[in-house]
This record gives sequence, structure tokens and C-alpha cells, in this order.
Amino acid sequence: MTMNVKANADASTEADFSLALAVSVHDMKNSMGMLMASLDEIFSYDKQTLPVELKKQLATVQYEASRINVDLVKILSVYRLQHNRLPIHIDNCFIAELLEEQVLRNQNLIDSENIHAQIVCEADLTGFLDVDLVASIINDALINACRYTKNEILVGAEAIQGYLHIYVADNGSGFPEKLLHSDRENIFEKDSLDRTHLGIYFAEKIAAMHRHNGSAGYIKLTNSEMLSGGLFSLYLPM
Repeated sequence: MTMNVKANADASTEADFSLALAVSVHDMKNSMGMLMASLDEIFSYDKQTLPVELKKQLATVQYEASRINVDLVKILSVYRLQHNRLPIHIDNCFIAELLEEQVLRNQNLIDSENIHAQIVCEADLTGFLDVDLVASIINDALINACRYTKNEILVGAEAIQGYLHIYVADNGSGFPEKLLHSDRENIFEKDSLDRTHLGIYFAEKIAAMHRHNGSAGYIKLTNSEMLSGGLFSLYLPM
């Protein structure tokens, strides 16, 4: 009986901490949103009047703020997933517009790093998906590509074999070998570059929530010849 009481107390403490952490993450996410809005306002001024070095520093701050904000969104979403509190809202969406929005969100970083970013997508391509969740996945993949590419990024989408294929490719050094395996065990263990790969876990879970005619979405990581670097692919059933 004593063991059951202790077990219940431990479970209650863990639940309280989990809830407190989720609430704190939500508050931090709101604060980061305000910070990013302020940075956007700074960038809205005439860029020609800003010294080159200052523009680069501001872009770096904006990138780090965006990366933190994305991580906070992922942590909060994982919490909601584990507690079955992450609803999915499927809507018809023009994919080219969705991709363009994510590139524009990171345009300052792209420009400051002299990255050539190209969008490849038919203007009339549509898909049924949760716009906010998928946008978060694309944005995360794009931010990572900006971090590891040499100077080129390709963001695209196509309809292929009953799936909507959305991808982000770069010409960097590619994904670590352990991430190229489908099981990706111990994904939260840090690799040699100090990455925990929370974004991949998040993307896999969100992709799987998209179902149609008995098929579920999934992601795929490869080191391809598209741009000779890493290729992140999101497949959603159409």
C-alpha cells in the first residue's frame, strides 16, 4: 500500500512539473514572438542606411530568435501530443504560397548569408493539410538548411504517386549517417555537432497525423544529388 501511495505521489509530481513546464514554454513562446516582431520592425527601415556588419549581426540575432521560437513550438506541441491535446485542422491549401511564406519569413537571414534560395512548385498545386503544423515543419527544415548550406537552398513540392512531396534541399555536408536510417533510435541523443534532432521527431509525428484513404504521412532524410547536400522530404497523402 505504501508503494502505491509513493508511486501515485511521484506520478502527480511529474504531472505537475510537466504542466508547469508547458505553461512556461507557452509564455516564453509569446515573449519570443514579441521579440521577433520587434526585429522585423527594425528590418523594415531602409536597409541601405545600416552598416553591413550591423545588418549581418541583426540577421544572426533574428535567426537565433527564430530558432528558439521554433524549438519552443516543438516542445509545446510534443507535450500536447503526449496528452492528446494537439488537434489537427485539415484545409485545402495552395502549396506554392505556403512555401513562399516560409522563405519570406527567413529572407533577412538568407540575404545576410548570401544564400541563393529557389522555390520550385506549380502555382496550382494544392494539398489538404494542417497549414500551421506543416508550415512549422517547413520553416524548421529551412532554418536548418540556412545553417548548414554552403550557399544554395531549394524549396519545392510536387504530386507523386498519391502523395504531396514537400522538400528542402541544400548543398551543405548532408545529414549525419545515423539519421539516414528509418528507425533513428535514440534520436534525442546529441550528435557530434551537438544537435538533439527534436525537429525530426516533431516532423515524424505531425506527418503521421495526416491520413487519407488508409495512408499516413511520413518524412524521409537523404543525402542526394539534387544539390549535393541534405534533402529533407515530407510526404503527405493526397
